[in-house]
Amino acid sequence: AMSEAQIEELLTKDPAALGPMSVGATNAGALFNGIRMPEGDRWELVDPGHAWGTRETVDALDRAIAEVHRQFPGSPKLYIGHISARDGGRLSPHKSHQAGRDVDISYFLDARHRWYQRATAANLDRERTWAFVRALITETDVELILIDSSVQRLLKEHALKIGEDKDWLDEVFQFGSRKPRPLIRHARGHANHIHIRFYSPIAQESAVRAYPLLVKRGAIKPTANYVRHTAKKGQTLGSLARQYGTTVEAIKRANGLRSTAIQAKRVYNIP
Repeated sequence: AMSEAQIEELLTKDPAALGPMSVGATNAGALFNGIRMPEGDRWELVDPGHAWGTRETVDALDRAIAEVHRQFPGSPKLYIGHISARDGGRLSPHKSHQAGRDVDISYFLDARHRWYQRATAANLDRERTWAFVRALITETDVELILIDSSVQRLLKEHALKIGEDKDWLDEVFQFGSRKPRPLIRHARGHANHIHIRFYSPIAQESAVRAYPLLVKRGAIKPTANYVRHTAKKGQTLGSLARQYGTTVEAIKRANGLRSTAIQAKRVYNIP
């Protein structure tokens, strides 16, 4: 492992040699030395300017998509949406996507497929989409996958039909399972795309070691640390600000809020 002096020397002379670093949390982080997802004949970048990630993220996506094409040669392209901005940080309209480890990507749908099209029983290509999700689970270091429960049902039914182990499927799918932390979880707004979050052990560990020097040399801004608060009935941004010693505007920025209205039972980031 490099010493602090060696890291500082590289920051001065050859920052790229330090490799990509995923700094901080995915909802309060930064990206240093990010890698842009390349153009490819198996995917289409919806917004190339916001398709920056760690090397591990880029390689994992490539590997999972390649597995689909191995099983189903000639498969159509997937659409890859936002990963992160070049330097990470806040990327509207997301709360996450700040540290090069989150990816929005399409489902495999029928021939009339377009980006952000809702997946349904009528248009979902179950074989290819399950092959992709399965490859994410078995071939990459994935942290979580967000898929609407309606689409989870279709994929789980297909997986059972082709002989996948039911106990294993109950471990990975939230739909039809009572496991406390399944890998595939429901989140509203994810019937039209899949959200993937990867672990990036090398990029994350490198960032932890280099963080003080990155901040010291102005390579990144200090990242925020958030408390996760589940709002209760009757609470307001003002009461939360007083409780945690922060400001209403800071809470609004941390959650991408345009107004001061909050909802009971919703989880908010408190800086």
